Amino acid sequence: MSFTGTEPGEKTKGKEWGGVSLGNCFLTGSQNQGGCIKMSYNFYGWEQADVPAITTEYRGIHTPRDLYDVLSEIWCEYTCAPRLRNGWSLENRTLGQCSITAFLAQDIFGGKVYGILRNGGNYHCYNVVDDCVFDLTSEQFGEEALDYRENPQQFREVHFAKEEKRQRYEYLREKLREQLQINVDSMK
Repeated sequence: MSFTGTEPGEKTKGKEWGGVSLGNCFLTGSQNQGGCIKMSYNFYGWEQADVPAITTEYRGIHTPRDLYDVLSEIWCEYTCAPRLRNGWSLENRTLGQCSITAFLAQDIFGGKVYGILRNGGNYHCYNVVDDCVFDLTSEQFGEEALDYRENPQQFREVHFAKEEKRQRYEYLREKLREQLQINVDSMK
């Protein structure tokens, strides 16, 4: 399989590799000897984000990096928390996506969801699977360093008691399923 039209450092948004969207990533190099493209990510914990999926329901999602790639094409103003929508943009697409993304990642990879207490009493959610800590939506904070140690566990029953949040989670989950089906169909 070959890939042309993208140089190292060029954004891959809208490009495909073997019929599968590459998502919103940057190339850090060209093809390696195996023909694979090396990607670079900016979310917290990406270096260790190789825990395997515990379900086959989301075909094509094998690691949190795979999930990030697909969600980068799905996150939108509608999936953003309503209180943050005025700040959402394509350049900051992870803004307001944390809890629904973390619980969706929990569905796929297991583990637990934890929350970092933020100003205003809200929690920023992230995932811990075994000894792997990853935060698919950390980019919304730019250069701010978050403390991922000793934070309280978060529960979907509490978060989804807010109807709008449950609806945003269900919408994100459905859009993920649709996107994965599109990717599978395009490979046939």
